[in-house]
Amino acid sequence: MTDGFSVSFAKIQKKVNGIDFEYIFEEVWTGNIVNKPPVIIPLSESFFNFAKINFIHTKMKHFIVITFALLTAFVSISAQHVIPTVESFSVGEIGVYAFPNRPLKLYTHRIAQRAENVLLTDAIGGKVLKKSMKPTTADVVLLYDANCETEAYGIKISRKGIKITASTHNGFVYALQTLRQLRNADDTYNFCTIVDRPRLKYRSFMIDSGRQYHKISTIKRLINICSALKMNYFHWHLTEGQGWRVEIKQYPRLTSVGSSVANGAEQQGFYSQDEIRDVVKFAADRGVTVIPEIDIPGHFEAALKAYPQLGCQNDSVTIPESGLTDQVMCAGKASSWKFVTEVLDEVCNLFPSPYIHLGGDEASKKRWKICPDCQQKIVENHLADENELQLWLSAQMANYLMKKGRTVVFWEDILHTEGVSLPDNIYIQWWNYLRGKETGLKAAMRAGRPVIASTNLHCYLNFPETPWKGYAKNRTFSLQDAYLNNAADKAAADFPDTVVGMETCLWTDYNLIEEQLDERLFPRIYAIAEQMWSRGKRLEFNDFQKLIPSGIFILK
Repeated sequence: MTDGFSVSFAKIQKKVNGIDFEYIFEEVWTGNIVNKPPVIIPLSESFFNFAKINFIHTKMKHFIVITFALLTAFVSISAQHVIPTVESFSVGEIGVYAFPNRPLKLYTHRIAQRAENVLLTDAIGGKVLKKSMKPTTADVVLLYDANCETEAYGIKISRKGIKITASTHNGFVYALQTLRQLRNADDTYNFCTIVDRPRLKYRSFMIDSGRQYHKISTIKRLINICSALKMNYFHWHLTEGQGWRVEIKQYPRLTSVGSSVANGAEQQGFYSQDEIRDVVKFAADRGVTVIPEIDIPGHFEAALKAYPQLGCQNDSVTIPESGLTDQVMCAGKASSWKFVTEVLDEVCNLFPSPYIHLGGDEASKKRWKICPDCQQKIVENHLADENELQLWLSAQMANYLMKKGRTVVFWEDILHTEGVSLPDNIYIQWWNYLRGKETGLKAAMRAGRPVIASTNLHCYLNFPETPWKGYAKNRTFSLQDAYLNNAADKAAADFPDTVVGMETCLWTDYNLIEEQLDERLFPRIYAIAEQMWSRGKRLEFNDFQKLIPSGIFILK
């Protein structure tokens, strides 16, 4: 190019796989040419048939030849799409960075070391790396920047190489996940600058391994998906009426009996404590914290099958094929409280998460009404009824975990009554939008509780796109519904001081087996991940939908 001339990217409307697109490039004149208005040249699709394009500025007699290779670079830049979308993406100098034909020089700050070990090789296409002691001499730099917010990161790709900045492990993880998506098919990277940070501090995915047992390899794949979509929590639902999945040393029958009480396909099995520790480390390396859920007092049939004395009556236990029964943990017996504390002790030793989920949803009060121990507990604590008894039990469990420095998450159901004071370490998960609309959200706000929004309509990915088994039409939704009409997303915008995060859930009711998980996850999980992470202006749905194919490639 001649002196005083450069080309900058002005506007993109992109389309992939046959959709119309337009590129507009702008001449930017510098140097001796002062106050000269830029020349805007729209390029139609037909121009792509030419090997070169001539830019002529008649007055200045400049003749610039842009080769087809440079035009290809423009096209590639337009196709840079990352899911979730980044807060700021800019292009200064136009160009493509290709790795040199030698081992790459890599500088890594110690805080970035774990992220580098797990993700960098994949992000740079398996290139051979050689450590560099100085960032100024390295091709790839992972540099600590104290000015970056906790999960924020920056990426700058230029002729000098790739520079990544962050201040935390998670920040470096997210940067490398973005870099994976920036890599072109020929292992090159278009010059760009990215600055990115999350919209919500709590971004979570839940898998129901209580109803259906999942192989460790499946759990790890789901964690990889969380990490790729910049979700920082993996909510592992480990106990259900159909199965108790977490090994508890003091109560061995929970797994020897409780893990195989259901008879359907993929409904038998449990996770040893060694397996759980492995999963927790695997997730942490990828910027994901595993939150265990031990559901108390309802959804408890598998535990009662193993230890019937934990119920109000020591009678036979019925394992539901789907749904639930009125068989719950007794809230009045001293042995029940002993069980709760001993289980929680082991759970806390296995999971370093700051959050422990204790369920609390859909707990029948039928047996508590006729249980002498439960009724005595109501009298002793001056409670009004069985709903207050559950609230009291929830407060007791939260207080116990407060001593261990943990925050407890409960489903909104515990707030069906307001007669008991709750400790400060409780978050409420709002879920039942289909039946109660904003009831759970409003109850949490009255109680002054932080809220995790996971409204079943549009956040529950077990709801199929078309009716299936027990899911009627009113329990279905599309990608477009999830993107445009998610009540959890709206609540996060309307009540930012209350809604600290969002969660998307994949329950496994009606024997949803492993080979069916992907058809529930994709593509709708992309819409929810976008809502959790992206702070920029929301794309129109049609534009967002066009981004999805590359995301699938990245995740699978």
